[in-house]
Amino acid sequence: MTTLTRTDKLNTTHTKHVALEGRNVNAATLRSVRNGILGISQGMLAGWLGIASTSIASWESGLRPFPDKRAKQVESLVDTSESFSGSLVMDGLSSSDSPFEIVTYATDEALWSAIPEFDGVPCGVHLAAVARAWSRLRSNGVDVVIVAAE
Repeated sequence: MTTLTRTDKLNTTHTKHVALEGRNVNAATLRSVRNGILGISQGMLAGWLGIASTSIASWESGLRPFPDKRAKQVESLVDTSESFSGSLVMDGLSSSDSPFEIVTYATDEALWSAIPEFDGVPCGVHLAAVARAWSRLRSNGVDVVIVAAE
């Protein structure tokens, strides 16, 4: 199970849980996780899972059930994304730098080279995590900018 947390302007922590494995995930949930949390296309998710994008399309349209084996893999990807986003938020909240800079990468290879723990994770997942961190930091009054790696 993945736990998503956010802190609002009043430093109140809000938590929600995302559990996909063993839950007969419906099409809307899978699409929501892929689009809203991971921020990647069907093709990117399929590539990361090592399957055809038509499988993702058939799961998201409800033509075929979403297998638990794949749910566990997607949960792992969500965990990586949320952990990274949370780390950025904590770093930004404790930083004395103004503006706080978050670096993004244009390619998977550049991301994997710069952040080894993201090896194999699609660059789009990193970008979605950065966007969530940026939003959380801005809502907490942190001056933050996103810069492209050179």
